[in-house]
Amino acid sequence: MAELHHLVDTGVVGGMTMENPKDEHALLDMLLRHFPESLRVIRRSDGLPTAFTTLVPLHKEAIALLPRPIIEALRERLGTELSRYERISAEATDTLLSVITTVPLEPEEFTFFDLLLAIKLTGWSELAHGNRCLLFSSIPDVKTFHLQLGYEYLNPRGAHHQSVDVCALDFRNQSMGQWLVSLLLDATISPPSFHAQSSKHISTEMVRDALKSLRNTRLLMQSQLAKMLELSGDELYQELMALLTDIAPQAPLTAMLQNVLRLSYLNGMSIVAIAHELNVGRTTYYRYLDRALDALRQVLAVKQDEGLESLSDVGGLNHQNR
Repeated sequence: MAELHHLVDTGVVGGMTMENPKDEHALLDMLLRHFPESLRVIRRSDGLPTAFTTLVPLHKEAIALLPRPIIEALRERLGTELSRYERISAEATDTLLSVITTVPLEPEEFTFFDLLLAIKLTGWSELAHGNRCLLFSSIPDVKTFHLQLGYEYLNPRGAHHQSVDVCALDFRNQSMGQWLVSLLLDATISPPSFHAQSSKHISTEMVRDALKSLRNTRLLMQSQLAKMLELSGDELYQELMALLTDIAPQAPLTAMLQNVLRLSYLNGMSIVAIAHELNVGRTTYYRYLDRALDALRQVLAVKQDEGLESLSDVGGLNHQNR
């Protein structure tokens, strides 16, 4: 139990992310107390949990216990269909609700999207028998990942929860086998990597990995970012520190985005502590961090282009001298 609550505090919480972390812990306690069979856990090689989700059958008892924001978000997508689930029992339902999912933002084993996919696999077997799964997402890259897997985006009918996406994987009227075959044959599907760019350009994931190794110049030297910029570990450390602390940040970096990066990678603070320091909810913090990493990527990409241009100029001068 304590390990799951620790994951809520330190990981990326999917589902209907509450602005107050206490509400997320209360929601987890309620789910474990009333729906213990809904828990699906992915464990590390040492047996400790590293990610989890809860798949709750949508029926009258569950709807009576779920927080109002979750029910309102469902009503905006399902409309009058939700009233049917407010009357039926668990045995009669055909829909599972992924209420809360937590994956570490910086996993020690696997990758973020490997773990997210593993979480999905734990529930797909239950969907093979004419069922549907509904899930929430407030992170753009995670929504993209679900859409690539064939989830359907449900458009809101109101304006109260437009910042939270609801997606559905529905096997009530289609074969899971046909969906799986089309998924396997679609070579364009690949997990997004937080705005990953082509291999010739700096990606946000490269920036993220370098920032995680900021205090270790040996690891920095081995990073993809150091190779792309042709810098040593010490040089890359100095470059990144300058960009994070410069009193006149280079656009599109701003002082606010610099602060988000410093709190996330220099101060060793938990996600809950960072969100509290910024006076925002965790959903907003994730959006800020995504923007900050991409802004830093853009600044570094300009430096990469400038480096290539200078090399080209040197090559042209050498050719003229010949």
